[in-house]
Amino acid sequence: MASLGELIGEIANVLWINVSAPQLPAVCRRFGMEDGEESEAYSSKRSYVRKRITAWQQDQLVELAQQVEDTYPSDSLQRLIETFAPDQFAQVSVITRQHLLADLVSLGPLEGKLDLLDFLGRMWKLDSEPASGADFRCATMKDEIFQHMIRNDDYSYSDMLDLVGIPSMSNMRFIEFLEWAVHPLVRVDDEQQRYVGSINSHLKQDGLALVATDQLSGFPLFRVTQIVDGVVGPAKNLIFASIGPKPQIVFSDAVNNDIKIVKNAEHCLVFDHPFSKDGLLWKHLTAWWAASTDFPEVTVEVERKFYERLNQSLQSPPEQLLFRTYFERFRDMMGERLPALIPQVYLHYDPYTARTLQGEKRIPRQRMDFLLLLSPLERVVIEVDGSQHYSEDGQASPSRYAEMVSADRDLRLAGYEVYRFGGAELSGDSGKSLLQHFFSRLFEKHDIRPLNPQSSRATASNT
Repeated sequence: MASLGELIGEIANVLWINVSAPQLPAVCRRFGMEDGEESEAYSSKRSYVRKRITAWQQDQLVELAQQVEDTYPSDSLQRLIETFAPDQFAQVSVITRQHLLADLVSLGPLEGKLDLLDFLGRMWKLDSEPASGADFRCATMKDEIFQHMIRNDDYSYSDMLDLVGIPSMSNMRFIEFLEWAVHPLVRVDDEQQRYVGSINSHLKQDGLALVATDQLSGFPLFRVTQIVDGVVGPAKNLIFASIGPKPQIVFSDAVNNDIKIVKNAEHCLVFDHPFSKDGLLWKHLTAWWAASTDFPEVTVEVERKFYERLNQSLQSPPEQLLFRTYFERFRDMMGERLPALIPQVYLHYDPYTARTLQGEKRIPRQRMDFLLLLSPLERVVIEVDGSQHYSEDGQASPSRYAEMVSADRDLRLAGYEVYRFGGAELSGDSGKSLLQHFFSRLFEKHDIRPLNPQSSRATASNT
């Protein structure tokens, strides 16, 4: 474990490298340090910084270090930050790195479609980084890589990775390197998938995985994500909030699993945009709806109209209470971090009618009452049960109940979280209190935190 003295010294060193003496007092003020004279900074920039933070507590120093690193990127400072705040960063163990890097260099040129210096230049300032000293002719890292990887080809890829310091670099930067190695600008198609598969076979040992969270010109963008019990594979089509007859769906391209609504599309909403690493947030969904309905921007009134459109799809007072309570309690509290609560989402689809099937019911549940997409892996289903879930013609129906719990099992095995409310629970103030407590605990479980009150966005009040 590093000492606070080392952290103080590295903060001072980063500022010494990046900030001139005349600028140092003003820069330090912006970082919350006490004011000082320019002459003191001219005397010793490192001492100027150390003097002002030596008495700071650990939490203050770690926060300052992160602010400094954000402004003046330094992997040596980032490594120290990670020793003091390990829970804030995904951790890739030394053993995982060794095995992972050995596999990567066996898969072919790391630079993919790019020139080697262009590939490395995204991560390192090769012109300003000093050479290793193994070749007196090379002053910079760029000189050494060009001389021994391009001109003479007498360094291996393992030698090059050691030269740029990948085995010992900070977790944050190491993860950035992995994400860059599978970026569509570097490699696509089968080669990209081959690299992703190799990397993930090692990352899973540390509870991590590269997951496709976005697209660039039709090619997947991957981000390293903490593995949770969740759904494998990105969400693609979201058909929801139907207020009329069941939509009729066909495959427009069965090879790509692309679908098309050929009838009753006007009665439902279809979200088919890429999902972010945060899943689907309310701000994303409202921005999509505003654009699709020709509103120039998201305003309080636009947001309210969208809320009302979604609310029309709800079929019972308990469902309406759940939807209303969610937004009344959490819309302002969570601000831009509020996950979208999506009503009446089609999960399965059977194109045939009950009459055509002659009474056979092949899919017990075609729609979910509510869905939350909290990340590419975390999907939460919320069901509000009325009597139709467990009875027929006013009589208890064991077979209907069995269908329901069987469908729940299948969802859970597929990685969804499933929560059920009895309709009788959701009425009046007691129902609101129950729902507020439930969503608070759900957000806590998934580490979804409200915005700092000072940074909250001043938008719609209770919808």
